[in-house]
Amino acid sequence: MLTTGPFVPPCQTISFPPKPSRYTLPTMRILLTGGAGFLGSACRQLLTERTDIKVSLLRSGYGPLIPGSRGATFEAPSSLTAHDLSHEIGAHELSHIIHIGALSSPEVCERDTELAYRSNVRFTEMLADYAASVGAHLTTVSTDLVFDGAQAPSEGLTEEHATRPISVYGTTKLLAEAATLRAPSNSVVRVALLYGHTSSKSQGVLGWMERTFKEGSPLSLFSDEYRTPIHVADAAQAILDISKSKLSGIWHCGGPQRLSRVDFGTLVAQALGYDPALIRSTSRLTNANRPTRPEDVSLNSERLWKTLGRKPRGVIEALAG
Repeated sequence: MLTTGPFVPPCQTISFPPKPSRYTLPTMRILLTGGAGFLGSACRQLLTERTDIKVSLLRSGYGPLIPGSRGATFEAPSSLTAHDLSHEIGAHELSHIIHIGALSSPEVCERDTELAYRSNVRFTEMLADYAASVGAHLTTVSTDLVFDGAQAPSEGLTEEHATRPISVYGTTKLLAEAATLRAPSNSVVRVALLYGHTSSKSQGVLGWMERTFKEGSPLSLFSDEYRTPIHVADAAQAILDISKSKLSGIWHCGGPQRLSRVDFGTLVAQALGYDPALIRSTSRLTNANRPTRPEDVSLNSERLWKTLGRKPRGVIEALAG
């Protein structure tokens, strides 16, 4: 039985300068987790561009999250509780929580299941308790890997399809979804394969592809693994809109194209001017030393984009700007 307390990072509060009297007080007071990560840094950037939002950042200790910020960082105890968060952040000021932080490496999750459980499940449970105690809306980011990918329909997996994760990572994220939705007013956003550029140290799949293309080295990609890639900026904006609108339930957040990894790599090469002949087609079944990979977890995200009143960009369009 896992008895270790939740894996919890420190907290940094970003205080914006006082506004002139003609401005109203911030309409949103957000706690963001995972703000140093690939997706989290994109959300953080959008938040810091808004003068009507006050942001607190729950993060690991890698130095100042925002250059020049003067927020104080405290070292949170490993047994941090919802009560501790209320004391450190303040119960009366928080209106929203956007929970992106997670142990997202499938390989690490397989090697250390206890760490994966603490990071992805126990931490989410604590945040859900905290959100309930202060009356804040919680939006938790999940993954398309909560599906097994064995029988995805051609139009993609909807929010109503049965979940059957085949990895430790997918299992812990599904448990995090359940913890979030104990309060039916909260929301879960299942995000598809992300690509793009952010200020994070991790540049994701696109960064790896670009490095390989620039070296002129062969780029091995799976021909039998299908996703619905979405640009990180489009995903970040959708997550903020879901949180701001306090939407409830599960939402799929994927791009408009169902693509194999080979297809995706070819579009990236075309968009950025690299040689697609460098791409080598391979099978996910040859990936014996890594966690089992689902064949097709392409998402049907029509419900989300119809609700938000816009559409995500395709790969060529997103990388053209």
